[in-house]
Amino acid sequence: MASQITQRLIAAGASPQRAQAFASQFTQKLQSAQPTITKPQDIQDAFDAEIAAFAAAAYPRTFKPPTIDDPRIDAYINGIYGKGKVKELETKTYSTEAPNYTRIKNSLPKDPNAYNLDQYIIAAIGNQQPYAQIVNDIIEKAPIELMGSLSQGQVADTVNKYYNEYNKAIETIPVNKQKLLESNKYYKVGLPDPDFKYGIKENLSAGVIDFRTHPSVTRILEEKKTKNVKDLQSTYGAAGPQSSAAAGIALPSPQEEIGIFNQLSATKATPFVDEVKRREYLKKRQTK
Repeated sequence: MASQITQRLIAAGASPQRAQAFASQFTQKLQSAQPTITKPQDIQDAFDAEIAAFAAAAYPRTFKPPTIDDPRIDAYINGIYGKGKVKELETKTYSTEAPNYTRIKNSLPKDPNAYNLDQYIIAAIGNQQPYAQIVNDIIEKAPIELMGSLSQGQVADTVNKYYNEYNKAIETIPVNKQKLLESNKYYKVGLPDPDFKYGIKENLSAGVIDFRTHPSVTRILEEKKTKNVKDLQSTYGAAGPQSSAAAGIALPSPQEEIGIFNQLSATKATPFVDEVKRREYLKKRQTK
């Protein structure tokens, strides 16, 4: 493994001596931070809810699948089931929970001046206009022919009918997302999807998890920052690292982070396998 890491670092521009030192350091830290398990001993341990909670508490900075109210949840769903899955789910929900709204929305004329009352209302709802504003605009601002022979009360009832459908669909979408995710045995117990990989930057829709969530990487980066701070103190005195400029210098450079990522990649580690190993390790500790 160390030779693979060394070769990749040299290819990235590091000197042979620097690459070898970096590889040895990372390999030692990775082995000491991760349980020494070559393969899952009992995969069922990883699906135990109690162990999952224990692991979340023991390793708070590791990647956890996003909750349903997390802004990243749509990307995660698409990452698991394929791009377009969220759109497919939303379309199906609208068709089921808001059939009239959906039917009219899908047949809107290109020219807004050609809208009838129902189309005007649906377009306004789709543009996120509040209920009261839509009613008021129809009564006071819209062309008089939109209302026809309807009273103001009937206009309000019509807007309310479509808004109720729309709101029902909006409220049901997260419920349907939750049902979909709960049918996934990995998500149910907080395990990363087995197909997800580590990457330089999180991109859940592409199945990529930030490599900095790996405990060994986190520790290496923190140790590097600590060393840089000490070096700055030696150069500038105790006040040096307190300045914003010095604080930025103390952080590992992008090149150093890429080097660490390459080292992690050489180990063939994946978020799923790492989490399974952590849970097995914690299970053994509990049973001792």
